[in-house]
Amino acid sequence: MSKRQFDKVDRRPVLKDDFEDTMKQRLLAPKGEIKSETRTPSKAELALNWAVMLLVLATACVPAGAQTIGDSLVVSSSRVTVAENGDTATYTVKLSAEPGRVIAVRLEPAPAPPGLITVRPHQMLFDRRNWNIPQTVTVTGVDNDDFGDRMVTVTHTASGGKGAASVEVTIKDDELPPLPTVSLSVAPNPVVEGGSVTVTGHLSSALPSSVTIPLVLTAGTAEAGDYGALAGIAIAAGQTAATGTIGTVEDADRDDETFTVSLGMLPALVTAGSPSSVEVTIEDDDTAGSPSSVEVMIKDDDMAGIGLSPPSLHIRGCGTAAYTILLLSQPKAEVTVTVESDAPDVATTSPARLVFTPENWNRGRKVTVTTRIGGIASIVHRASSSDPGYDAASLTRTLRVVVGEGAPTLFAAPWQARFGRSHATQVLEGIAGRIAAQPKAGVDGSRSIAAHREVTSSSFALTGEEVLDGSMQSVWGRSSGLHFRGRERALVLDGEVRTATVGADRWRGQSQMGLALSRGLGKGEYGGGCSGRIRASLTSVVPYASLQALERLKLWGALGYGTGKVTFRPKVGDRYKADLTWTMAVAGLRGNVLPLPEEGSGPALAVTSDALWTRTTSEKTGDLAASDSGVTRLRFRLEGSWRVTLDEGGHLTPKVKVGAHHDGGDAETGFGVDFGVGIALVDPSLGLSLNLSGRTLIAHQDGDLKDQSFAMSLAFDPSPATRRGPSLTLYHAGGGLDTLEDRTGSGEATPRWVMEAAWGFPAFGGRFTGSPHVGFEHATAARDYTLGWQFSREAASALELSFGVKAVRRESNVAAPEHTVGFEIRAYW
Repeated sequence: MSKRQFDKVDRRPVLKDDFEDTMKQRLLAPKGEIKSETRTPSKAELALNWAVMLLVLATACVPAGAQTIGDSLVVSSSRVTVAENGDTATYTVKLSAEPGRVIAVRLEPAPAPPGLITVRPHQMLFDRRNWNIPQTVTVTGVDNDDFGDRMVTVTHTASGGKGAASVEVTIKDDELPPLPTVSLSVAPNPVVEGGSVTVTGHLSSALPSSVTIPLVLTAGTAEAGDYGALAGIAIAAGQTAATGTIGTVEDADRDDETFTVSLGMLPALVTAGSPSSVEVTIEDDDTAGSPSSVEVMIKDDDMAGIGLSPPSLHIRGCGTAAYTILLLSQPKAEVTVTVESDAPDVATTSPARLVFTPENWNRGRKVTVTTRIGGIASIVHRASSSDPGYDAASLTRTLRVVVGEGAPTLFAAPWQARFGRSHATQVLEGIAGRIAAQPKAGVDGSRSIAAHREVTSSSFALTGEEVLDGSMQSVWGRSSGLHFRGRERALVLDGEVRTATVGADRWRGQSQMGLALSRGLGKGEYGGGCSGRIRASLTSVVPYASLQALERLKLWGALGYGTGKVTFRPKVGDRYKADLTWTMAVAGLRGNVLPLPEEGSGPALAVTSDALWTRTTSEKTGDLAASDSGVTRLRFRLEGSWRVTLDEGGHLTPKVKVGAHHDGGDAETGFGVDFGVGIALVDPSLGLSLNLSGRTLIAHQDGDLKDQSFAMSLAFDPSPATRRGPSLTLYHAGGGLDTLEDRTGSGEATPRWVMEAAWGFPAFGGRFTGSPHVGFEHATAARDYTLGWQFSREAASALELSFGVKAVRRESNVAAPEHTVGFEIRAYW
């Protein structure tokens, strides 16, 4: 710690001794009076004072929009170069002068063109301790289908509106453009014997250097001496066409003759196009006498054909691409070109047919290719027309489409990162409630008739009496739901996560240790080029511990590990499944600034802070690539409540939570503010228990992030001690342990409303209570109607025993009604 401190009010530096003397006077003087005499506070009081001061300093460290930076950032290099095949480059960033508070520097690549590079980290933090220590930035090139080098600018913006820098990143292309194609044409054709024909070689695109196109002349009905020679055509650099001449010889016969001009062995710079050979007709001009007239026939030298640009497509991942189609010569009538993919599960096209007229034959028409999964497809084009030149069965043209990774791969890591973060948030909310609770023997929470339903209500806790060694043990449970909506570049990600947690913990002295078992079920959708649904399940185990370090300060931590499965289902195509692995680490503190009074009414105020890290990975399968994503979160929260004592020992407790946090990693990043409210009502005179809570994200630096959760339970039992008389339970179940069953016929967990009513009567001579009960459960696509009878021991003893029967009618929107009858027995000791 520095030898000089800063006064909170006027920011004047004071000596450490003066600061401690001032704090002693303020803390130890009676209300309304400041005494000059001082006394040395206890160690506990000094520790508490330092803890409060640290919390105030932690709050002050949150960057604010009004902060200014007098000096700019220092970047080690303004230009770096990477190759697009995963090559990396690094540079460093630091501040040029010591700041007055924590400075956040955000790194953002230019929004266009997207997806060319990745930059890590997304954000840096500088303070008085590390402002002059360079922090390393790693830039990684991402493979793309574009040809040529590209450039992206990475902007570095410091909080406060001042202090910015940029780095230009050059991405070197590692792909070769498609080879130019070469085709042939001949004019005039036919040619009168004795005349010459001009052979033209056409390149689809110019080359930087000259190239010679070899030709092969093959005799048809003509003899070798009826035409001359042409070994090749030289096309100059930067040109797309060149010509050569072949002479013909006038002979004595009166027959028309033919020979063929074809492409020879082409150099490596070009590839054969269409047409690659042309048949030339030599017309005979010999007659029996002098003609009184000559009929001249002008034959078209244009070859019928279909032109495509580009001649092939390479599409990476999910999305669309386009190419252009036109005719190579003017038709005499309308020409219909059908477009069909030989692998529609890989790629489809639109439109399916195009019509060209003699007026628009050379105007390019766009065809859109939409990818489904990875693979290779051939787009076949067939022409038909009343023009004989465009009605040949062999007049087809094929475009090759190569699709890279399957569509779901692009969405795996972003969605799994948010799913893992949501599961961790829900589990930690239950653990945080246990850490904040005071050990007290008894039952807390709503009571449900059916045994397997007790753990699916919003919360419950059962704490035993203190044993000889001073320890107390508890069993608890909680279920909740959470929605998120995010965006990552062009990806749109929606999700809903339902988590049920049961746990056991043990208090002894100032320490607490526990173990939680959770089951999370998630579902969502993805979109952006492709769309589909996602389902995920995760079973995790989380050991946790806490320590009351000071009278009003508690430290805690938890570790987590879980496994599960994720399923991607595109709108078109098969499902893709992969195994999930989830890990978590978290540490935090809780300071009871104003503890809840042990008896009577009064307020309570607590300060909590924690640091969370989660990692979610999926294994590589035959259809999906492996993914690895991590998320971090730093959080600071104020929790306030006011307990109002009611008559007959009941109480009403409204609650408010306000928190600020910073998110990092592979999901949404930046600062955010969340707000939560709740109310708890317990009235023993009416046998009524009500618990409502909700939380929402009201602002976040990443505006695409949405986050809400809701939980509710209601219990009515006028005679909880005897279990006799009427009782009613109503709760909103967000997906508890019983959602492992297929409740809707689809295997999907959905939010449910559950109501159960019962009436307890003496049974078996008063030793048991018999409780007939009815229930109704409503989910999105299913309804359950239950009728049963449960017997439980009335007298308290070391052995708690209950048994019962239950009949269930299950109605589903996707299946026929089902009827089941079951028997259950429970024992506790």
